[in-house]
Amino acid sequence: MSIQSIIIIIETIILIVCAGFFAGTETAITAIGRADVRKLSKQKQKNSVRLTHLVRIKDRIVTTTLIYTNFINMLASALITAFTIEMFGNNYLFIATIITTSLIILFAEIIPKAVCAYYPVLIGKRASAILYFFYILLYPVVLFFSGLSGITIKLFSGTHKKIRNISEEELKALIKISTEDGAVKDGENYLLSKATRLRNLKLRNIMTTRTDIIAVEHDVSIDEIIQKFRESRFSRLPVYDKNK
Repeated sequence: MSIQSIIIIIETIILIVCAGFFAGTETAITAIGRADVRKLSKQKQKNSVRLTHLVRIKDRIVTTTLIYTNFINMLASALITAFTIEMFGNNYLFIATIITTSLIILFAEIIPKAVCAYYPVLIGKRASAILYFFYILLYPVVLFFSGLSGITIKLFSGTHKKIRNISEEELKALIKISTEDGAVKDGENYLLSKATRLRNLKLRNIMTTRTDIIAVEHDVSIDEIIQKFRESRFSRLPVYDKNK
């Protein structure tokens, strides 16, 4: 194996690592939710402030990572192809394509994205400085593609930016996940789950009819009141005066 071949292998490894970095940070930025942003905005560390800014310009950062990722993947493919031709000739180009695709999918897509999706805030903080540097480096290009994408979206949907509200099903899923993770206690989970049903309830479903209300007259004896409490097992009872 020649020195040139060794250099190509080293360059390819570096490129795949770089592609994995951009693919992973893209996942981290998009995985950070509103609650995470709220927490980050209260922190004073430079990484937290920088990450908050990056999340707020999420569309541009995604454009940045996509530009770098695609460019790096093309370079890596070209290098592996050149290495294959040099070592084995043109007859093995198909094998080179399979190897290149497999390496990129595994090490530049699946693994980094899986890791960053699991630790979005932690990795986002650590990668924020590098990501911001590369964003500034391609700032004019990013603005061009972001603007082009915004125009395209506006043509098809009628609006460039649309605030997405959380659906009821998403809210229920979030409550369930938070309960399983221990962030929400069982009692709180019960209250939150019931709160999601309030919109579907009618007044007659939650009101107690007058004839079913357990109450005491204002002039009954203490013994009768005590007996009423024992029978109803309530801690409080309304008091009425005839029909009032």
